[in-house]
Amino acid sequence: MFSKYSKKQNKLFTNRKKFTFGSKLRFGQRPIIIVASHIVYQTVLISLFTLATIGLIIFGLKNVFVAPKLVIFLPDDNFVTDNYFVEIAGQTDKQAQIKINDQLINEFDINTGKFAKTLPLQSGLNVIKITAQKPYSSIKTIYRKIMVVKAISVR
Repeated sequence: MFSKYSKKQNKLFTNRKKFTFGSKLRFGQRPIIIVASHIVYQTVLISLFTLATIGLIIFGLKNVFVAPKLVIFLPDDNFVTDNYFVEIAGQTDKQAQIKINDQLINEFDINTGKFAKTLPLQSGLNVIKITAQKPYSSIKTIYRKIMVVKAISVR
């Protein structure tokens, strides 16, 4: 009985005919190319799923470790004024902490990422350091130079 079963099983595998275009298959015969294409199809799907998963992981890690964007609206660089106060305004990522001259800024809108702060200035050149940092990321720094000159009255 054991030998008949193995002969039957062998017959099933030897009953396959290699498929070529234009060849005719008898009833009950399956071309080998269909079986091979099923394996290839599974392999391709698994590979695509794996690549997509790895891509999402890398994209997620990039967002964690990359410095946040930092845009300063006011003032422009090399700004000249006769006023002894200046407003610093800008926008950054929502999760970021903002520091102006190494002081943490509390005037920060969590929903939009916009911030504003009025700073006192001294006569002459003032260099303002604005930094933004998310947890575990590098620091993004922008410097603004502001020159305060005395107002000259014209008679």
